[in-house]
Amino acid sequence: MPVGVPKVPYIMPVPITDPESEPEPEPEPKDEDEDEDKDKDKDKDKDKDKDDDDDREEWIELYDRLSRIRSLFLFEELSDEIANNIIGLMAFLNIDDNTQEQFLFIHSPGGGMINGLGVYDMSQAVLPDVHTLCVGEAISMAAFILAGGADNKRTAFPHSAIMIHQPRTSPYEGPPCEVVLDGEDMDLVRSIIEDLYVQRTGQSLSVIREDMIRDSFMTAPEAKDYGLVDSVGVGEG
Repeated sequence: MPVGVPKVPYIMPVPITDPESEPEPEPEPKDEDEDEDKDKDKDKDKDKDKDDDDDREEWIELYDRLSRIRSLFLFEELSDEIANNIIGLMAFLNIDDNTQEQFLFIHSPGGGMINGLGVYDMSQAVLPDVHTLCVGEAISMAAFILAGGADNKRTAFPHSAIMIHQPRTSPYEGPPCEVVLDGEDMDLVRSIIEDLYVQRTGQSLSVIREDMIRDSFMTAPEAKDYGLVDSVGVGEG
């Protein structure tokens, strides 16, 4: 995550023990001195418990805290590390509770095709719906991931910008995982991305190919009309 990410306090959950599960010791004869000593011990225990509660509060990074409520962020270039982080969080949250929907906020210049396909595939594989929300720009593979959200749950904020273009085809450019691809492999990946755009937008293959020849920028309403998103966010109209 970016340098200088703010941190917020978070109360770490502590397992609660059932007092009924532990048998109570039999009472023993008491005298006044013992009662006074036990009262003091109880006061000490209360103070200790209070200190323990204070110790359970930790400061964690803001994005870590938000991920606990199913909010994920693609806020930089889609590198191997960022893609692996998002894929891992999606998988973990799906295992943790597959009934709660996930939210992927996007403000990114894009990245490698393989990384984009990996995030896309995971968003389709997890059981809960994945909302995709563009809050700034979604360029290249970031736009592809935006279009891959669940049906009727893809949103672009009013002043966001979305751009699609032809995937990189030079064997000497891009991330290391793509440099090793030969011409046929690159053409295959490009064909897969075009076909998925057809499925997700409802546009014909010829339209997709024509629009991806050059950088095609769209406003939020234009992206909605094109089929990349289903709605324009707060402030629509």
